[in-house]
Amino acid sequence: MAYVLVFLSSILFGYWATRINPKTNRGLVFLCSLISILIPSILAGLRDVSLGTDVELYLVPHFETALHTETFSHYMSLIWQKETGYMLLVFLVAKIFGNIQWLLFFIEFIIILCVYIGAWKLRKQISLPLVLLVYYLIFYNDTYNLLRQAIAMAIVFMAVNWLFEKKYVKYLIFVFIAATFHTTAVMGLIVFVVYYFLEGERFRSDISAKTMRGYVLLVCVISGCILLPNIVNALVNMGVLHSRYLMYFVRESVSNNLSNTLLYLVEIILVMCFAKVVQNEDSKFVFLKINLYFTFITLQLSQVMYFGYRMSLYFAIINVLLFARITRVSESKKTNILISIFVIGLLSVFWYYLYIVGGVSNTYPYLTYWDA
Repeated sequence: MAYVLVFLSSILFGYWATRINPKTNRGLVFLCSLISILIPSILAGLRDVSLGTDVELYLVPHFETALHTETFSHYMSLIWQKETGYMLLVFLVAKIFGNIQWLLFFIEFIIILCVYIGAWKLRKQISLPLVLLVYYLIFYNDTYNLLRQAIAMAIVFMAVNWLFEKKYVKYLIFVFIAATFHTTAVMGLIVFVVYYFLEGERFRSDISAKTMRGYVLLVCVISGCILLPNIVNALVNMGVLHSRYLMYFVRESVSNNLSNTLLYLVEIILVMCFAKVVQNEDSKFVFLKINLYFTFITLQLSQVMYFGYRMSLYFAIINVLLFARITRVSESKKTNILISIFVIGLLSVFWYYLYIVGGVSNTYPYLTYWDA
């Protein structure tokens, strides 16, 4: 199967990159990393446009419009999606390459590049191959459909490293860049508030205090989400927002996301079993644990509004780090191996059921553009 082969090949080259000493062989590290990023990007670029629900819905029309438009400003006036970063990417690829396969490639390349950089910066604490594996099994197929938001999510994921380094301005700049691809990236601001409220220098640093502040934030965010439809409706009536944002709150378009819910429930159980052991050693663990709860709760909002699912994705992509981290929670190597086998097996079943059996995002069976 094409996806499995690509996942394993990319992870293998990522693993090799982490095993090479960058001080003595930087070029080989760069080459292995580049190949790791290129493999899934090329698969995405070679696919038929029928793979990925939204490709034919808006990407193909936008690309074709760009082909026949002379200036970017004119192109901007013709497209109702106004995210400048996304539109600029489509316009430039259309003018330089004139082939939509290149656009599919570059979209995926940006996504995987950002995920890889985010994983690379944390490779000493969290296994890079495991981060890639978790990301591929949960999100890769969805990137064929999410497109704009998948780029925004990947940029926020990469930027979280600057939160950990407490380089807040740099983090916020990248959240702004992410929002130029999909406006839902403003959820990165909530991620910032959560992290600062937990880890900010002005607050108590003991674990119990951090956890309590996290629970308070959960209550505040849930309350805010309940009020959000009314706020957006008011902004639309005032002319501040386009009416298309109301579609995120249409009840007819919601889903229960049962598979995702069960996946995160199992993860919560694992975290609860090992939280006391890990959080004393890893300063990021409390934030990642609270982020998992945000992922789970915002996902449940998808039962009453479509935006709940979109919102949960920004917490979910950061949660990739926790999924990879919980495979190294015990002092016993044997226990860690068993947990790793369980997590990999769980995610493999999730991926197979969701994308192969369930056909989510319309990515299976894989078709190249010359096969269709």
